[in-house]
Amino acid sequence: MDSSSHEFPVTILEQTASQLGCNPTDEKLALHLDEEDELKHLRECFHIPKVKDLPPTNPTLVNDNESCIYFAGNSLGLQPKKVKAYLDEELDMWART
Repeated sequence: MDSSSHEFPVTILEQTASQLGCNPTDEKLALHLDEEDELKHLRECFHIPKVKDLPPTNPTLVNDNESCIYFAGNSLGLQPKKVKAYLDEELDMWART
């Protein structure tokens, strides 16, 4: 997907799906987009909750170790892995002043 394009996102998705020989709603397109994502390496910079960490969860219905899909739009978002070190550094500086 060319980010410099001036086309509507839906047009780009439809064209990409057509090139892959699938529909825009097919998992094949989603997997392709994930693989081509230039920012996919940043996923490792965040704590992503597992299904087992989000109660109430019925373990007979889910895979406990599967990563959650994060849709909470009214929050700070996923926690960056470096945030604890940054906060500890600030708290240490505060304690010394």
